[in-house]
Amino acid sequence: RTSSTLFSAQSIADGANATSSVLDMDGTKELQIIGNTTNTGGFDNFFYQYSTDNVTYYTSSDEFISIDSTTGDFSHRVSGLCARYVRFFKANTSGSAETITLIACTRRN
Repeated sequence: RTSSTLFSAQSIADGANATSSVLDMDGTKELQIIGNTTNTGGFDNFFYQYSTDNVTYYTSSDEFISIDSTTGDFSHRVSGLCARYVRFFKANTSGSAETITLIACTRRN
């Protein structure tokens, strides 16, 4: 098992988008993300993005990440991954700046 911090207390201005660093999933079939955001009131887009070549990324509409509206905590797990590279896209339309931390935990088969 390994873990990587993909967003580390990253600030996202209102009306801006952020893309996390890339996670190389070579040999990994299970991924769990955990983290927290200060944006607890909005339903902004927060999605997985997948790539086979680390150049062209595709946003997944199947794995929308829900955020707890009280604490800002989130957690989500995906297994059976085929794409080699994963990153995360987060939009902020909350009306104020947002700070997000995202940690990815992986397990190889």
